[in-house]
Amino acid sequence: MCAQSNSSLPHQSSNASPQSMCPNPPARVVEKAGFHYSVELYPRRAEPSKTHRVSTPNHPADFVAIAESPTSTLHGWFLPPENLTVHGLRAVHQKKTFAARRNQLRPDVFALHPDRPDSLRSGFRIEVNLQRGWNHFVLQYKDAQSQWQDFGHVAIRRPLLSFNLPIFMSKSKSDLELEYQPSPHEQWSRAHGDPAPSELQAMVRFLDRFPSKPLLSVLLPTYNTPIHWLRRTIESIQEQIYPHWELCIADDCSPQPAVRRLLNHYARSDSRIKLKLMEAHGHICQSSNAALELCNGAYTVLLDHDDEVPRHALFHIAWEAASHPTSDIIFTDEDKIDLTGSRFEPYFKSGWNYDLLLTQNCVSHLGAYRTELLRDIGGFRVGYEGSQDWDLALRAYARSAPDRVRHIPRILYHWRTLEASTASTVNAKPYAFNAGRRSIEEHLHQTCPGAVIQDTPNHRWRILWPLPEPAPLASLIVATDGPLHWLQNLIESHIKHAAPTPTERLLIAHPGTHPETQDYLEHLITRHPGCRLLHLENTGVAALNLAAAAASGDLLIFLHPGAEITQSDWLDELIRQTSRDGIGAVGGAVINEDDSLQYGSLAINPTTLATHAFRHWPVTKRTITSPPHSVQEVSALPLACLAVRKECFQRVQGFNETLHSPLAAALDFSLKLREINLRNLFTPHSQLLVRKEAQPHFQGYDQPNPQDIELLVTRWKTQLSQDPFFNPNLSIHCTVPIAAKPSTSWPWQ
Repeated sequence: MCAQSNSSLPHQSSNASPQSMCPNPPARVVEKAGFHYSVELYPRRAEPSKTHRVSTPNHPADFVAIAESPTSTLHGWFLPPENLTVHGLRAVHQKKTFAARRNQLRPDVFALHPDRPDSLRSGFRIEVNLQRGWNHFVLQYKDAQSQWQDFGHVAIRRPLLSFNLPIFMSKSKSDLELEYQPSPHEQWSRAHGDPAPSELQAMVRFLDRFPSKPLLSVLLPTYNTPIHWLRRTIESIQEQIYPHWELCIADDCSPQPAVRRLLNHYARSDSRIKLKLMEAHGHICQSSNAALELCNGAYTVLLDHDDEVPRHALFHIAWEAASHPTSDIIFTDEDKIDLTGSRFEPYFKSGWNYDLLLTQNCVSHLGAYRTELLRDIGGFRVGYEGSQDWDLALRAYARSAPDRVRHIPRILYHWRTLEASTASTVNAKPYAFNAGRRSIEEHLHQTCPGAVIQDTPNHRWRILWPLPEPAPLASLIVATDGPLHWLQNLIESHIKHAAPTPTERLLIAHPGTHPETQDYLEHLITRHPGCRLLHLENTGVAALNLAAAAASGDLLIFLHPGAEITQSDWLDELIRQTSRDGIGAVGGAVINEDDSLQYGSLAINPTTLATHAFRHWPVTKRTITSPPHSVQEVSALPLACLAVRKECFQRVQGFNETLHSPLAAALDFSLKLREINLRNLFTPHSQLLVRKEAQPHFQGYDQPNPQDIELLVTRWKTQLSQDPFFNPNLSIHCTVPIAAKPSTSWPWQ
């Protein structure tokens, strides 16, 4: 967006390569002697008007590219045999070496090789300088003896004369056809996201089946918008297949005469376009309120002055509003679009997620509000420019309810990335970050006095909810399965990072406990009065139920027996979150030694019951969906680090002892809490560590058995059909976020 925009903070920073967030793997993968790799060349921009043909080099090459720029970047991934350790990557051309930036995130490769956790960070980038003519690069890796070994060959031609060729990668062949290649996200959009012409026709026919046809008012503030993008924005509304709309424009006294001339032209030529020309510049909130005064529709749809929406956007908004007439807020998925029209960085959103909204604007874009509600709350607030949409969503929700907020899981907004746009980088508008922070602070002051914002790295923050006084006694429940040294590490980490919060440790021993472990436990409880040893005949979730009944604390915390505590405030975070009204269970982040997530939340589905969301994904990294670095509501939590108030545990009668695996028991328990209208939360601010050697011992935390699946599918058929917090455009078969064929369908399809 340009100098003025009806925007708010982006949902994520822009610090990853195009591949790191794109779900589709490259078309060609080279396999040699156990090595797998693939390469593409960037930038790739303009779409040519015709196909060019050039000769390929005489030397054999795995990949061939044509480039105009003297500097380009090789984006790729490299996966060696499992028994080989790689200490570096580079490209060599005529005795010149170009070092690679390794460990780039590649969820697409992880989807191809789920048995190789190292494939998630198998990506690399190599910036190369190109001479005119053919440039032959040998790709090499450094082995354990610090010797460089060849593994691939890329040939790149920089034409002697520039003729605006795009970039295209292909297997070497005698003649190379150069064609525009859509980005992986665009490929997914064409295959699964965007409606085909036949679906658009079906939508038009389906209009007759709408329960009602609400008038939609599209609110558009403008200021000095580049003419090309302003025209595209307006015409994207005129192209809508839903006919019942009005476009309400308020221009904030643009100094460029061409802007007002264009707006006057559209207003004169189309009676559905209303125009307000402000006499003085007042910034975006004032111009947005001026546009709001023009709105007569039942719902007001927010649009920025240099973005665009697809032809079916208003159709979906109208269908949702007509199908759910009590809706106050309707929001959709979105992506970004650059100056060439290339689409990238999709944001596949969770369903309504209040806690996520407190750390990022997960509503805009596309956002639609009941017009009457916007007027009741006073419209846009002056002084919150840059995050006025976020502030609006918070104040609108304060007058609404969760069941009056609707999410449409389809990309219906394209956010333009211009130089001064927050779609490009949060640093483009630092005032937007400050305005968003103030909006959250004021919202918390009104809804939960005592809650404060704490800044975290990378333009983020967390909410510190009030800590009850006195703090409740927390009962830490741990089964003593596994080797003795794991238990010792766990107990020692408890003692090392002990917080002033009162705790007791309940250690479960059973007849199968190793004698050496038994001796250690007996000695432990004599040295540490806060430890209690429970000798139980039962095992599994039945033992956990007995331990919960024996616990003296008001807060129960079930811990993975192989986990270690690494921070002193981990317990305070769980207490803060579980003490909030309406909260059921809270799960912490159990991370691996490489700072990636091992246990966080569960994405539920009717096929496999659950997938561990974001497994092996770095907690601090961005994603194409709700990020793991933010507190958020989820459907279910694993038992690896699960906290729940004892009275809530008792209300749902604890864990179902007919289930065999901890994963199935945790899923069933989570859904029982939701059934009594309690919310489950995942927090990344309470972290434990699980070492690699401990993971294979606890497979029950990962997979249910067939009997569990049959029982839970029967018990929770409706709930398992679609996880409200897991976007249906994502794959249920992969733990990292990968776009796939949507699991939802529309009535007109």
